[in-house]
Amino acid sequence: MDYRNEYGLSVRRAEMWANAHLAEGPRPVVGVLADAKLVGISKCTLIRAKYSLGIVSQRHGFGSDGVWSWIRKGDALATARMDDLIGKERHA
Repeated sequence: MDYRNEYGLSVRRAEMWANAHLAEGPRPVVGVLADAKLVGISKCTLIRAKYSLGIVSQRHGFGSDGVWSWIRKGDALATARMDDLIGKERHA
């Protein structure tokens, strides 16, 4: 078996999944990792896909209220969406 092809397919699958998962805007990293695990994508493979796609990590909030999120590169509304999400969660 050619492990390089299998490795490449795993990363490509993770890229497609991550791109679709972040299509509606930024998502908290904890949730992204948990959702990926549920569909059989390892953390290492997902990190490789993240770098390949140019997904960026961004922190919203400070201290214990802060949340790390993944955002697709070029998502101009990402910060506003995440700030809205965090604001809603705090007041819920």
